[in-house]
Amino acid sequence: MSVDSLRLTFAELEFGLERSPGWAVTRRRLGIAEPADGSAVAAAGLASLIVRELVLASPPEGLSMSPELGAALALLQLPSHWLDVACTGEDGTLGAYVGLAEDAPIVVLSLAAPGVFEVRAVESGGDVPAAFAQVIGGLVSSTKSVLVGYRGTEANSRFEVLRGSDGELTLYDHVDSAPALATKESVVARASALAAAVLQTAA
Repeated sequence: MSVDSLRLTFAELEFGLERSPGWAVTRRRLGIAEPADGSAVAAAGLASLIVRELVLASPPEGLSMSPELGAALALLQLPSHWLDVACTGEDGTLGAYVGLAEDAPIVVLSLAAPGVFEVRAVESGGDVPAAFAQVIGGLVSSTKSVLVGYRGTEANSRFEVLRGSDGELTLYDHVDSAPALATKESVVARASALAAAVLQTAA
């Protein structure tokens, strides 16, 4: 499954996934409210996808999705767990969801613009915690702060990293909430431990 990056509106996602049994579960895990009129939203999404040529009308077969769209929609149904990630940089705060599942690519669903999501895959190479940790390590290197959280009940399900003006990192580990100086390596280790713990919890 190859998805470099694909941007989709919420309406386009609703059309693509409304008939999927897993979409309701995924929407709930992401904390996305179900639209009041799902059929109207899905119809608007279909119209948009046809204009973008991501869905083709081909009578008498009906509608067919492009391989790119099909791969992106299939990707979104892989994760059994979603983590919230918020990054603060020069352009403000950006939010993303990072999806994890055993022996699967990491799924990144980020807010590219109001109402527009970007879907991309990060190959895990068989080690999901390590791959997730590298994603977080990359964010720590390029932003002022990174907040990572999991909507679980575990005590170690959240941490924050701040970068000072001198480049010094401070880790607020919400196990005990006491700030401590950190290195990129220690942050990567913390992220890996969180991902491993999350994968052990019930979906």
